[in-house]
Amino acid sequence: RVCLLPSCLFTSVLVRVNACASVCWTECGATMSGFWKRNGKRVLLGTAALAAAGALAWYGYVTWWDVEEEAKQEEENDPRPRNGTTSGSESTTTTRTENTTRVSKALEDENVKQHFQSIQKISDHTTLPSILPQLRQQLLAQVDLDKLTDTLQKARNGQLDITHEKKLELWNQVKVLSFVRTMASVWAVCLLNLLLRVQLNILGRRLYLDTALGEDRNVPGVPEPLTQLVQHQYLSHADYFPKRGIQILVAKMTQAVEGVIATVDLQHPTDMTELMEYISTVCAAFVESMRPEEWLEMLFPPPLPPEDSLDRPVGAEPLSSDVAMLDAMVSETRSILGSAEFSELMGPVAREAAGMVVAHLPHLYGGPDPQPLPFVKLVPAVAGITTLFLDHPMACTQSLTGLPQVQEFCISVYAAVGPLSPPWPTSSGRPYE
Repeated sequence: RVCLLPSCLFTSVLVRVNACASVCWTECGATMSGFWKRNGKRVLLGTAALAAAGALAWYGYVTWWDVEEEAKQEEENDPRPRNGTTSGSESTTTTRTENTTRVSKALEDENVKQHFQSIQKISDHTTLPSILPQLRQQLLAQVDLDKLTDTLQKARNGQLDITHEKKLELWNQVKVLSFVRTMASVWAVCLLNLLLRVQLNILGRRLYLDTALGEDRNVPGVPEPLTQLVQHQYLSHADYFPKRGIQILVAKMTQAVEGVIATVDLQHPTDMTELMEYISTVCAAFVESMRPEEWLEMLFPPPLPPEDSLDRPVGAEPLSSDVAMLDAMVSETRSILGSAEFSELMGPVAREAAGMVVAHLPHLYGGPDPQPLPFVKLVPAVAGITTLFLDHPMACTQSLTGLPQVQEFCISVYAAVGPLSPPWPTSSGRPYE
């Protein structure tokens, strides 16, 4: 089947790449999000790369069909009785585990693996860096330390006369906000990375399907090819978190920090172990305060009415198929981000986020026999870590994506494993269910 692949498939991919690279932004209308005005070229090049990688993955796609068909035949030939004695949750867990195992087997094929890895690289090296400057600006504006530190500096230099009680109040505010800013920054990078991986894996899977099927749309359950307008509008949803969602993150993180740090005396002798415990406790408190639906509210915009879901040139009516495709992709994304699986993923992410912060603190103590330091001396150092995460996110990204739980989660999104899975065609041409 692979050797008989028609050349028109590669031609269609080249057309897609050229179209993405040369698209004219005015066609998308004057109302296109500011995100696209700033970062559209970079993200479109990433989208084009997804489509191109889809052609390389064709052989793996056929292999995937074979894996599914083989698994289905094994299930039909399994002599074990199916009497339905397991509970619903046990059955769901078993199905999810079996599906993930099948996907992992398919990813053993080098071409499928390359396609999947290309999506993760585009997320880390193209899309994430294009959105981070806006995220950085919004976060630092939300947690502004400059006014407080300027006031304290003027009081220290004798330029401003304030009482001891007022100075202590300002220092306590700086203490809390320093931890809020640093903890929010590492979490913002982690959450943005996960959001982009969800979106790009969904988009990559759809482009993969378009490339594999080419012009053959007679397979039941297979949607129409994605248009550029749908791709643009779908990815522009990532603009919501830096603009709106970051406010929710800061508010929630402030509550978590105040519950742990607010009562710590500024002169309290604090050793490395105790500081690590503070940071770990803040991360745990933040996660515990979040309900599954709140992760969704933080990361993704609420759904719009179908007639308003697509930005388009003035006077132009969207195709009903475009509206349906965008609605389907947005609905799937919202279901994933609001799922119990995504919420459970935050536990390992919290431990990793705490470790990222702690990794930058040992130099404060120094020497072979480090002694405890007054907590007030640790506050400026904690605040200074913020820029390390926002300006140099790759170390944070590598730590996060190295987690087995995150890798498995990304694979499941890419393969649409679970109850939200679309019917993937088998080699027989019928949907596999």
